[in-house]
Amino acid sequence: MPQLSRIGLTTLTFVVLCLGHAASTQADTIAFTGSRQHLNNPPAAADVGRCGAAPPNLFVTLNPGTGTSNLGAFASTGSYCVNSATGNVSNG
Repeated sequence: MPQLSRIGLTTLTFVVLCLGHAASTQADTIAFTGSRQHLNNPPAAADVGRCGAAPPNLFVTLNPGTGTSNLGAFASTGSYCVNSATGNVSNG
């Protein structure tokens, strides 16, 4: 039984040390700069479930695009709702 207690105490000590180390870890902020391009996007369409009644609310889906940044090349997709009367963009 003393051997089991020693293993349990060692494990508990290890866990406490790991938790203490994790609590003091910090993440740095990385600046992201770059550009992206989407070409030949389809026309906006109605999507009552996501954007509300049309018109004036329309759903815009972007074709997959490509971009470059200080972290490397990437691909992006996106969609959003636009109110054609006010130009307000939402849900994207």
